[in-house]
Amino acid sequence: MKGVENSRKWIHEEVLQRYVRENPKKWKIHGKRVLSIRYNRPFDKYPDLWFSVEGELNEVPVEVEWRSQDFDHDVKILQEHKGMIFCIKKDREDEEIDPSGIVKQFEIPEKPFQAWMKNNIGNLVSDTLSNFNDNDERKTPKLWIKYISKRGNDLKTYHMYGQSETAGIPANAMAVKKFKQVKKNDLIMFLIGGSFAGRKDLQSKKWHQPSFRGTFEKIQVFRITKGYYDSRDTNEREIWGRSKSGEIWPHRFKFDELNNQGKTPLLNLKNIRIRELSTPAKEQLRIAAAVNFIECDYGTLVECVYHSDQLLNSE
Repeated sequence: MKGVENSRKWIHEEVLQRYVRENPKKWKIHGKRVLSIRYNRPFDKYPDLWFSVEGELNEVPVEVEWRSQDFDHDVKILQEHKGMIFCIKKDREDEEIDPSGIVKQFEIPEKPFQAWMKNNIGNLVSDTLSNFNDNDERKTPKLWIKYISKRGNDLKTYHMYGQSETAGIPANAMAVKKFKQVKKNDLIMFLIGGSFAGRKDLQSKKWHQPSFRGTFEKIQVFRITKGYYDSRDTNEREIWGRSKSGEIWPHRFKFDELNNQGKTPLLNLKNIRIRELSTPAKEQLRIAAAVNFIECDYGTLVECVYHSDQLLNSE
């Protein structure tokens, strides 16, 4: 029986990711000091973590594994960004994983990890259980991106968003699951009017090339004043009307800033230059433009502020 128990992973890899993320001072990347670490978006997507490293312009990706032999991803992503693999047990040589010699492994010392586990087991349990409590108020507001295309009726619909201080999506939209996670005091970042060749330019390889000249016309950020609700439960009027097929947009949340009827955003930017952003920020905006609505990392918003121009309210 003991042999069977020892063959199981009772602690999942995500816990090891959290240990690495919460202890940036313990690590070095190619001999350089680590300033901060963030999870990939969505959580547990390859590569697991992105490191901000002293003296490096772009973040460095790190994949976290229990053992080297558990690594079964496309190593090119780590190669392109001089990334690394962090593992508890190094049971494969670096050259087996990456014959080019670019990607290196780091073996995480076991005893400090065990000590961290003992000290943090209460937090791990409470944080896990809180995910199942719908009444729990979120301690840190989330940032959401909704893409507003220049094609179709998106811009017209967006102007109606402002008039009603309400954002909505159709009943059967793919983003419904994410919409239901929106809560009061989160932030909504409307990403407006991409200047690129639609789906063709949204292919990952082209989007990340240094020669890519795509931009977004505007970013407007508002505070969410009422979290997700279904208008069919509240008898709220149909703000956007029905489509030709009779479809309605019942999945909604409300937003505003300083009680100004949705007219003045918390943040107003123009000419967001995609090629100047870091790889993770580019990728988040690419995904947002492709799927319409996603959760966003605050670091991406900061980069957009830096690589754009201020939009005056009169413009």
